[in-house]
Amino acid sequence: MLKFYLENPGYDYYWVVEDDVFFTGEWTDLLKCCQHRGADFLSSYVRDYKEEPDWSWWGSLSGAEEIPLESRVHSFNPIYRLSSRALAYVHDKLSQGWSGHHEVLLPTLLRYGGFSVADLNGDGGLLYDETTHSHLPLPTGKRKPGMIYHPIKEKTPGCLALKRNCVIAAVGKNSLHREWRKGKTEPDFDLHLIVYDQSFNTFYEDADFISYRRGYKMKLVYHYLMEHPEYLEHYAYFFIPDDDIRMDADNINKLFCEMEERRIEIAQPGLSHSYYTFKHTLRDRTCVLRYTNFVEIMLPCFSRAALKKVLHTFDANESGWGIEDHWPVLIETNQKDMAIMDGIYAEHTRPIQSYSEKNMKEMMDYRKRYGLRRDIKEYGFEVLPEEELRQGGFEVTDRSVIRKYNELGGWIADNLLRLVGRNGLRGIGLDGYAGVAFFLAMYSRFSEKRRYEDEAVHILSRTTGFVKLLRNNMDFKTGLPGYGWVIEQMAQKGFVENNTDEVLEDVCLLINRFVEQNIDMLEKEDIIGLARYYVARIDNPLFMPDSVLYREEFRLCQMLTAQVGDVMRSGVELVRAVQEVDLFMKSHQEILEIEAENAGLWLETGLKVIGILSGGYL
Repeated sequence: MLKFYLENPGYDYYWVVEDDVFFTGEWTDLLKCCQHRGADFLSSYVRDYKEEPDWSWWGSLSGAEEIPLESRVHSFNPIYRLSSRALAYVHDKLSQGWSGHHEVLLPTLLRYGGFSVADLNGDGGLLYDETTHSHLPLPTGKRKPGMIYHPIKEKTPGCLALKRNCVIAAVGKNSLHREWRKGKTEPDFDLHLIVYDQSFNTFYEDADFISYRRGYKMKLVYHYLMEHPEYLEHYAYFFIPDDDIRMDADNINKLFCEMEERRIEIAQPGLSHSYYTFKHTLRDRTCVLRYTNFVEIMLPCFSRAALKKVLHTFDANESGWGIEDHWPVLIETNQKDMAIMDGIYAEHTRPIQSYSEKNMKEMMDYRKRYGLRRDIKEYGFEVLPEEELRQGGFEVTDRSVIRKYNELGGWIADNLLRLVGRNGLRGIGLDGYAGVAFFLAMYSRFSEKRRYEDEAVHILSRTTGFVKLLRNNMDFKTGLPGYGWVIEQMAQKGFVENNTDEVLEDVCLLINRFVEQNIDMLEKEDIIGLARYYVARIDNPLFMPDSVLYREEFRLCQMLTAQVGDVMRSGVELVRAVQEVDLFMKSHQEILEIEAENAGLWLETGLKVIGILSGGYL
C-alpha cells in the first residue's frame, strides 16, 4: 500500500481489499456509501483495549515512545480505507522505527496522532456482521445483499465446460490429490476439492472447483452436492476417495471407463500395498475384478443413478460408518453391478485411524434402524489371462493355488511376528530376525498388506545392535553373512534406502577380515553362505566398481565361488519347491503355532512360498 501511495500520491483515499473479500452488490455502491464519511481510517471490528483485552497482538506495537495499552486500538483489515494524509503520517512513523502487527499499528498510531478512526458499520449502516465477515472461513450458502463477505472459500468457474465424470474429495494439509491429475493421459474428470482445514489458499490453484467446509467426508460431500444439484444431474460417474489415496489420472480414467463398459453401478479399486480394514478390498492380483455386495466408503465410485439412490445415506450419521451395508439394498443389486476393480491401482497410504466407540455405535444404530447386517460376499470374478499373469510375475497361474499359498504365507507371517514379539528367534541371519524381516517385506508385496513391510523395517532397525554381539558368527542362517545378504536384498528391492556401504560398514569389515584369515578352513556350507552374501553385494547397482571396497569384495567373491561354483545363484525348480512345501505342510498340519526351535524350517517354507508365487527361488 505505501509503495503504491508513494508512487501515486494524487488520490484522496486508498482502499486495500484482499482477494478473498466479496461484496454482494456493486463495488461502486460500497465506495459511494463510504464516500461521505470523512474518517482517515475505515475498517471493521474496531475495538479498544478494554473491549478485547485478550487479543493476541496488543504487545507487538513498539516505537519511539510508549503508548499505554488503554490507548491502543485494533481493527480487522481484510478490507480498509486510508486517507492520503493518514498514509503520509504512517509513512513518517514507520521511518522513525515504529513497528507492530498492522491491525494494532495502523488504528493506534492514527488515533493517537489525532486522526479519525471509524468502523465500516457506522452512521446507521450495516456492511458486515459476524456471519459474513470473519477470520474463519465461511460456510457456503445463501448470501445477504449489500454485505461484505470474508473469507470466501469457494471457487466455482461459471463458464467452464464440465467433463463427463468427477472426483470429489474432502482434503486436508497432507492430501495426495495433486497426484490424481498426473499420468500419461489427460484427466477425463473434473476435480472438486472440499478443504476441511486451513489449507484452502494452499490448494486454491489445484482444482477448478474448491470450497471450505468442516466435518466428516460423507456429510461434506452430501451437503456439497445438495448445494450444487447441477453436478448431480450432469456427471455420469462420481469417484469419492479419501485424501490419503495414491492414484494417478490413468487409473482414475480407467475406473470410469470400465465401470461404464461393464455397467457397474458402485465400485472401488482393489487396494495395493495398503493399510486396510476389509480383506476383500485388497487387490487380487489374479483378477480383473470381483463382484461383491460391499464397497467401502474409503474410495467408492458411483454411477449417477446409484448415487441418487444412496446419497441420503451420506447424511445419516457423522462418521458414515455402516452406510455401505445399505447400498446394495438401495440399488437392488443384481450381483453383477457392484465390484472390486482389481485391474486398477490405488494405494491407501496411512494406517487406519478412524475407529472409535462413537463411530462403532453409529454403525450399530444405523444397521438396527434399517434391519441390516454385514455379510460380505463374492458373487463371481474375472481372472486375468494366463499370459498377463505370467507378465505380472506369476509362475503358477491357477487362482485357487495362488490363494492357497497366499493364505499359507499369511499364517506363517503372523506366527513369525508372534515369535518376534516374544523375542523367540535365534540369531540375525536368514533363519533369524533379518530373515523374518525379509520374508515379511516380500510377502507384503504379494499380499498387498502394507503393515507387513512396516513390521519388516521395524525388525531390521532392532537388529543393528546385535552386530557387534555376533561379530564372530559367520553362519549364513544365524550370523553376519545372512544379515548382510538381507540388508542388500531389502535395499535393492526398495524396502529401505540403498546406502548399504554405510549401513553395512562394520559388517563388511568383519566378514572381509574373517574370509581373508580363514578361507582355507571353511566348510562348503559356510563358503556357499559367504558367496551368496558377496554376490548380493556385487549385484548392487550402486556399488562403485572403482572403489577399494568393491575390488576387495570382488576378489574375495571370486575366491569363494571358485570352490563351489555358481550354486548361490542357482534356483530350485518350481515343481520341486511346490512338492517340498506341500510335503512340509502335510507333515506339520497339526501345528497350531510356530515355536522357536522350528522357526527356521517355517521361514524357509515361507521363502519357498514367495518363490513359488514369484516364479523364482530367493
